[in-house]
Amino acid sequence: MVSRGSNGQTLKKLQIRGKAPGKVLSEGEQRAISIANFLTEVKMDIRNGGVVLDDPVCSLDHKRRSLIVKRLVEEAKIRQVVVFTHEITFFMELKTEADKNQVIFEQETIRKICDEPGDISTLIPWQGMNVKDRTGKLKNDLQAICSVYNSGDMDTYYYKAKEWCELLRESWERAVEEILFNDAIQRYNPCVQTQRLKKAPVTRDLYTELEQGMTECSAWCHDQARDINAETPSYDDLKHYIDCFEAYCKQNKVK
Repeated sequence: MVSRGSNGQTLKKLQIRGKAPGKVLSEGEQRAISIANFLTEVKMDIRNGGVVLDDPVCSLDHKRRSLIVKRLVEEAKIRQVVVFTHEITFFMELKTEADKNQVIFEQETIRKICDEPGDISTLIPWQGMNVKDRTGKLKNDLQAICSVYNSGDMDTYYYKAKEWCELLRESWERAVEEILFNDAIQRYNPCVQTQRLKKAPVTRDLYTELEQGMTECSAWCHDQARDINAETPSYDDLKHYIDCFEAYCKQNKVK
């Protein structure tokens, strides 16, 4: 690393004697060196200012990404660390490591809606939500579906209810990893936390209850023979489905 000063700022450049760095090091290796140098400067700075990183793990393999996660959470114990990222795997790994180290973790999603950028929400994308967040979203969405149901527009209600029930089914599936197995194995997380299995409440009865809840809310969503012509669940049915799911998760969530 070659340093020089300019207008009161320290500028650094990566050099390899006789070679251009890009001819020797991969993009990921160059990024890893840059992050290491940046965090070294942060550690040496006597001021306790926050740090901001924009997609720090692009082009990095999972091993280096995990090391950076641990390093950022360690730094977050003594200063504010703000990370912008579009990689949900990295996000989930950061969240898990922060929770494990009892570091405060706050999340916001910035997205574009109808070509208008800058929509900010505290909810993360559906794929990364836990069962509690999904329950809250589904309950909120159900209020809008109730209005459609009461309007008598049953065609629109059918499609809204079907989409909602499919998301509820996905939430039951998420409950398998989060509730039954106490998050020992998580999608979007590369590690298996075997210690969490000690408190996992999985039993045949809980599996049966989960399977019944999942089937009840989603069986009608599958394409059916014309002769069956099953009735669309009412709004009260949908409310029953989400109440059962919420009760199941609350009763069996490991404290």
